[in-house]
Amino acid sequence: MRQMSGNSTIQLDHFSLANQPRMVVRVASKRAARLDEVRDGDVQDPHGDGVPHGDGDESPAQSLRTESLVGQRVLVVDDVQTNLKVMDALLRIQGASITLATRGQEALDLLRMHPLGWDVVLMDIRMPGMDGFETTRRIRSDLGLTHLPIIACTGEPFSQIRSRLLEAGFDDFHPKPVDMDELIITVRRLIETTPSHQ
Repeated sequence: MRQMSGNSTIQLDHFSLANQPRMVVRVASKRAARLDEVRDGDVQDPHGDGVPHGDGDESPAQSLRTESLVGQRVLVVDDVQTNLKVMDALLRIQGASITLATRGQEALDLLRMHPLGWDVVLMDIRMPGMDGFETTRRIRSDLGLTHLPIIACTGEPFSQIRSRLLEAGFDDFHPKPVDMDELIITVRRLIETTPSHQ
């Protein structure tokens, strides 16, 4: 498993599941429609309100980095302590409230006890015991949390796991090492298009 880099400015290709045919519909129609508007990470209006935010010369990444993730509750699931520490530090800088889980079962237990406790989940794929695919599948089916945004964060090639991500019910995908600017854009977009935040 590749570990995450502390450098948040590394430029990586971002493959959104919104660009792929959905095999299993896990999201409400409004949210799905919004995801369909996003192509190749080109988020022209990340707020979805048609209102400019910040300097008009700024890129979406620059604008969202300024507005950060203040008030957002993020559950990070990864079995590698280094990855957890890096994500914890970088997301806290953005103002997010972070909860860390080292196993899929731990994440499942947390969400079972507090189903409305988080706004988004960042899920590693390869973990001992219950991996990210099974954890996400159970979050959707056993817990019924079909609207909770779950983003896969993994070093595995997207083409090799695309069908499994879709089947499990992931909303999006980011390669490791994670580009924080791109991740912030995705997190805000998914949170703002879930029914509970509209």
